[in-house]
This record gives sequence, structure tokens and C-alpha cells, in this order.
Amino acid sequence: MVAPDPASGAGGTDVGAHACAPRGVGRTLPPTSAFAGDDGRPDPALASALEEFRAGAGSLTRVVAALRHARVLIPMLPELVSEGSDESGHRVEKEAAAGIVAVDGGDGRTALPVFSSMAQLTAWHARARPVPMPGEFAALAAIEQNWSLLVIDPSSARAAVIPRTAMWALAREQPWEPAAEPGFVAADVAKEMVFVATGVDHVATARVVGTRTDGVRVTLGLDAGLSRAQLETVVARVNRAFAASHTVASRIDSVSLKITSA
Repeated sequence: MVAPDPASGAGGTDVGAHACAPRGVGRTLPPTSAFAGDDGRPDPALASALEEFRAGAGSLTRVVAALRHARVLIPMLPELVSEGSDESGHRVEKEAAAGIVAVDGGDGRTALPVFSSMAQLTAWHARARPVPMPGEFAALAAIEQNWSLLVIDPSSARAAVIPRTAMWALAREQPWEPAAEPGFVAADVAKEMVFVATGVDHVATARVVGTRTDGVRVTLGLDAGLSRAQLETVVARVNRAFAASHTVASRIDSVSLKITSA
């Protein structure tokens, strides 16, 4: 585990609790890098998309589209220091052999932090070394580590969390449109999830509601009189059925279940 450098001004507890003062603008990347001559400033298209997203006026879809070919920075920490949390409250760890830094995504999943600029990187951890690459390569790096999310600029006022579905679209060089948003689920996805869930014994009804970007809650109406062991079996079977569905697995990032009586 690694802790944020005290020099970075870390101290928040929530995602994007507050923005750190920008530092490192104008710092040139290593001359051996394929991005030699890059002064560490953010890609203009990505910066614009992130600014609108943080202001609540832009979509995550636009951020993902801009991220694809934008140069981003992955942090490397060659030495292991004490464990802790980053500026935004994410628990931070590193892959010991390569020094690749990961953060806790907040829901038990692991995320790769990526930064739009040297200013954002040094605000997060002053001793982190930048590894520049296109955004789609960052997605591939996270997938190779079996990590589920990307978090863009975790030290910013509002970090952009890129879900697994968008990460895979980036890696496959495919466009991405969310299948779920708060209060919305794409009709074909909702239909598939209802079909899959009600195909499990003792599930009489299923209702699908979007809770966040590519996240849904499924309310299951179960037969009355089931024992606790039977309830646990039904839930396990529903989860396995969703995991086995190509539509659900490829288009939905996370599923929560709510149990009711039919």
C-alpha cells in the first residue's frame, strides 16, 4: 500500500473532496519518452470535456470519447511507503514488481488512476513518476491488471470514474454509449435482465432501474415462504445468470439486487 505524499496537500476523505492547487505545469516529460517535448499540460479536448463534466454541464460519454486518443499520465511509485488514502479518499496500493499504482474504487473494486496533466499528478503525489500513454492504452493497462475502473484526476474537484464497460470499449477501439443512467436503462438491456432473472426458479418478477452510469438495481419479486438458505441460493443463481449473459456482462458495469415478495 502507498500513501499520498504529504507534500501533495492530500487530506480529503470523499471523492474529489476539494481541488489541490495545480503544480508542475510546464514540466517537460523525459526525453526518452515517445511524448518527448510534451510540457505536461492537458490535452485540450480532454480538458474541455472534463471541465464541462465537473461543472455538471457535460457527459461522461464525451469524456470517454476525448480520452481515447488523449495523452494521459499513469503514476509509478518505485518504492513502497506506508499505506493510506489518496487526496480524494481512495485507498491506494501498488503492484509491487512494476510499481503500478492502484486505488480502491470505493465499492471494493480496484481502479487505475490516470491524470490529464503533470499538475494533477503532482497534486495527488509529488513523488509519483509520470508514464505517458494514450487513453486507450491506459484502459488496456488496467484490463491487463484485472482492474475494473479508471479514475481520471482523482485529486480534482470531481474525479471522472470510467466504468468497466467504457474501459473495454476504449481497449477495443469501439464507441461507447452508457446502457444505464440514473432513472434510465436501455430497453434491450432491461428486457434481457428481466428475462434472465425470471428464468431462475422462485423469481416471479423483476424490475430494472438505472442508478448510475452503467449501474442498475434489480428488484426481484420472489415466491413467498422461502427459507434463508433458499433466498441465498436464488440470489446466487441470479448473479450467475447475469454474469453468463453477454448483453448484461458487456453493457452493465454493476448490478445490485433488492429482494421483495411477489
